Amino acid sequence: MLVRASFLIATALVCALGASSDHPVAGRWTAHAPDPIGRTEALELRFAVANSALTGVLRTEDGDIPVKNVHFQGRVLTFDAIRDWRGHREIYHYDGKLSGDTLDFTVQNDDGSSFFRFLAHRVP
Repeated sequence: MLVRASFLIATALVCALGASSDHPVAGRWTAHAPDPIGRTEALELRFAVANSALTGVLRTEDGDIPVKNVHFQGRVLTFDAIRDWRGHREIYHYDGKLSGDTLDFTVQNDDGSSFFRFLAHRVP
């Protein structure tokens, strides 16, 4: 009986570890969004699960920006990204709502002077 229970526990752990790749937002997402100086830029978001935590990178035409404070609960994804523009550093707060293969984001900088929305779509 102990062997069978140990086997079932081990199987459950393997399944739980394998499930992390099935996270609802893990993977690649593409979008076009306003940049801090008013242009439209192509974006790519990449999310992964590492050590039971959701991590991510915001890829812009100017380079990769690691995202911080990533949280996903229900259908809501939030994170922060620090962007440097012309010697000025700003924190942008991203609030997204997942609906199928689309994330609907609202974004605001830390002083409230910039606010915009965009849609990101999952890359198959």
